Amino acid sequence: MRSEAKKKKDARVVKINRKGKKIGWYKIKRKRKVTPTPFPEPEPVPNIATSIIGTAGEYAIISELLFNGFNANRMVIDDGIDIIASKNNRHFFIQVKTTTKINKGKVNFPAINDKSFARYNLSGAFYVFVFRYYDKMKAPRCDYFIFTASDIESFRHQGILAKDSDIRLKVVYDNGRVYAYNSDNRIDVSYALNDFSRIK
Repeated sequence: MRSEAKKKKDARVVKINRKGKKIGWYKIKRKRKVTPTPFPEPEPVPNIATSIIGTAGEYAIISELLFNGFNANRMVIDDGIDIIASKNNRHFFIQVKTTTKINKGKVNFPAINDKSFARYNLSGAFYVFVFRYYDKMKAPRCDYFIFTASDIESFRHQGILAKDSDIRLKVVYDNGRVYAYNSDNRIDVSYALNDFSRIK
């Protein structure tokens, strides 16, 4: 009796045509709770040297470039450019910065040397920041932030980069978006996430 009464209480009248209505037992749709997008989980690699992480990031970028139709190779000597890539008879200079560390959604990337940036700024170099982490399925993955030299200059003028001799980029994951930030200033950089078409 109780279950029958509960069914009647939850019953919904459904209109099937203009002449009448049909009564049936239908489950009432309940609103789902919306949970915030979780922060990426940090990669547990405390015993790997930063030089190895940096090299791994460079090869990860080379792999992505190949999948995107580029021919790419790593520089033998690092003087501010890590990778040279070519596509459609054009050549591109790329510097890569990689990290695996995150704290409450905030990621600090290794610094770009200011003198190196000034040296290649007019050459139209690209700067790719790699963040490796585990996704919600516990699978390792990388997020790639692809910026032009003009982007970096714009971040400077907007006060997004730390004010010291080198260029230090910090980003924060916030409810499905990613922001570059410094103190109280921040801008949405989700447009640069995993978009290798920006290298052109």
